[in-house]
Amino acid sequence: MAEKVRQHTVPKVYLKNFGTARKKNTYVYVYDKDSQKIFQSEISNVSVERNFYRLEAASDPLAVEDFYSRFVEPQTGEVIAEIIKKASLRVLSPNADVISLKTRARLSFYMLYQAQRGRVAKDYMVSMTGSVLPVVEQKALEYAKTHQIQNAGALISSLLSDENVLKAARIQASIDPNRIRNLAYYFYDRCWILYQIIGDAEFITSDNPVMFANNATKDASPFEHGLSSNTTVVYYPLSDKLMLALYSYEYADGILNRFDSRIIRLEAAKEKRFIQLVNSLQLNQCKKQAFAKSSASFTSIIE
Repeated sequence: MAEKVRQHTVPKVYLKNFGTARKKNTYVYVYDKDSQKIFQSEISNVSVERNFYRLEAASDPLAVEDFYSRFVEPQTGEVIAEIIKKASLRVLSPNADVISLKTRARLSFYMLYQAQRGRVAKDYMVSMTGSVLPVVEQKALEYAKTHQIQNAGALISSLLSDENVLKAARIQASIDPNRIRNLAYYFYDRCWILYQIIGDAEFITSDNPVMFANNATKDASPFEHGLSSNTTVVYYPLSDKLMLALYSYEYADGILNRFDSRIIRLEAAKEKRFIQLVNSLQLNQCKKQAFAKSSASFTSIIE
C-alpha cells in the first residue's frame, strides 16, 4: 500500500459540502491570497501538504494522519451531514431544535481538532516556541540537578533543538485527549445558532474554517480572540448554505439565547451585509486559500 504522503489539513468530507460533483469528483472554486486569482480545483488538491503530520522519529510515523483520517474525519462528516439533513426538512418548525446536546458535544470536539490541525495553528505554535523553550530548558535542568542526572545539559539542549522532537510535541499538544476535553467544554457551553441562507448567496470556507471573531470590532485575526470574552463569536461554515455561530450566553445581555440550538433563516437579499461580512472575515483570516461553490461568492467580497 502506498504511504500517505499527501495529507489534508481540512478534510475532503467537509470540503465536499462547498463543491459541485462531477462524476466521481467534487470541485470547488478557490481564491488564492498570494496570486489574488480565482480558479477551480478538485477537493483532493486543496488544503493538502506533503507529510504535514508525519513524525519521523515515531514508531509509527503516520499515527497522527491515521488518527485524523480514521477517527476524526469520518465522524465529523457524519455529524455535519446529520445537521444538513435536519435543516433541509421542509416541515421543520421555526421553534424546533436542530442541534441536539449529543450533536453539540460531538461537534465541539471536531471543531476544536480542526482549529488546531492546520497551517495557521502550526505557524502560531512555532512562533510561540521561542518564548516557551527557555522556560522548558530551565525546568529540565532544575529537574536533572535535583535528581543528580549526569550530563543532562547536552542531552536537553540536543532535544530542544531537534525539529522532529519539537514537531512531535506540538502535534501531541493538539490532540492530547485531556486538553481537548477541557477546551471543548468552552465550545459546548455557548449559544449555538445555525444560520441558513435562503436565496442565491453562499457562505464560503477556507484552509482555516473555524473562525474566532470579535463581534464588536469585526476582527477575526487568528489567536487574538479567546472564548472567555463575551464578544468572541466562533463561526464555522458547514456548507454553502449553512453556518454555525457560537455566541457567549452573556453576549448583548443574552438577546440571542432564545435561538439556542435553532435555525435563523437569512434571506439573501435582506441579509447581504451580514453574509458578506462573515465571508470577508473568513477570507481575511485564512492562511492562503478560501473555497466556495461559485466564483461569484468571491467577486462580491474582493471587488
